[in-house]
Amino acid sequence: MKFIFQTMLLFLAIQQTTAQNTISGKVTDVGDNTTISWADIMLYQGKELIKAVITSEDGTYSIENLENGKYTLKTHYLGYQPYVVSLDLVGKSKNEVNIGLMAYTNELDEILIIAEKTTIEHKADRKIINLGDDILAISASAGDILQELPSVRVSESGNVSLRGNQNTTILVNGKKSSLSNDKLINQLPSENIQKIELITNPSAKYQAEGLSGIINIITSKNRKKGGNINFSSGIGTGKFTRVHTDIGINYVTNKIKASLD
Repeated sequence: MKFIFQTMLLFLAIQQTTAQNTISGKVTDVGDNTTISWADIMLYQGKELIKAVITSEDGTYSIENLENGKYTLKTHYLGYQPYVVSLDLVGKSKNEVNIGLMAYTNELDEILIIAEKTTIEHKADRKIINLGDDILAISASAGDILQELPSVRVSESGNVSLRGNQNTTILVNGKKSSLSNDKLINQLPSENIQKIELITNPSAKYQAEGLSGIINIITSKNRKKGGNINFSSGIGTGKFTRVHTDIGINYVTNKIKASLD
């Protein structure tokens, strides 16, 4: 009897192990069928994020060891419309889900626009997003820009998460701000931002800053050349007549900013 009971437990354990499911596939551009590398693939069960992966250089991805159940697969990549599909996993199944992303397009009537495009650099420990006019034109603050970046999510209350984890630190030019994340991203104008680093594997240098990841906002150092003169005067009456005059001069070049008050 004991042997039969142990055999049944072993059979159930094996059955549970073999009941794992796999989702895999390739992400491509619908327009020209080219593969899209470094796209975000996120698997949800209800509102809970179960797993998050990134497509490889050839655009493929794989999510393994999934229990039976209903899931939602979401794909996001900068410049493309999000892709969402529902899945019902049953038994030991290998599910191939190939994803075609459609680029955002703006239809213009007889208008020629030449603008700098946003580019992404991939390094061992981070993604570097060099911001172009295409994203700056639709963004008023740092929060608006972060909404468009891969792996980053901003909630309605201003909470920022990187790859599904809210334990994320936001730096400005490599330094921590005295403002909270929600206030910082709403108060920092988009026009002051040059690029953003998404550090998903922080080195020992940032060990105390963020456990799951760091968002480093690098501001631009461009100054508009030129100068201005501000002149003001006033008069006060009373027992003694008082007159005051103020003059301020500012002049800016590429290398020098001078002021005189």
